[in-house]
Amino acid sequence: MSSLEIVSVLEQKIEDLIAYVNDLEAEKSRLISELEEKESAIRELNSRIEALEGERVNVGNRIENILEKIASVTGESVNEKPAEYVETPGNDGGFEFTD
Repeated sequence: MSSLEIVSVLEQKIEDLIAYVNDLEAEKSRLISELEEKESAIRELNSRIEALEGERVNVGNRIENILEKIASVTGESVNEKPAEYVETPGNDGGFEFTD
């Protein structure tokens, strides 16, 4: 192989390497953009979770208030449960009442 052929092969390999590096930089840029979109979506979902948790607490407090009002009229304790109901673990991690 002559010196010119060696230089030509080397030149082609360098051009291929430069193209590969450019492809990697483009992919990196695309992945950074995708990551930023996912992080934004996570922040939005976390915000929605916080709002729903606050709403759940509010609803729970309102239900407790309603039960206390009913108890004051009927004379029953808020913590009393009808005898035919038993608390069992629910699918959502809370409790449900069954016969």
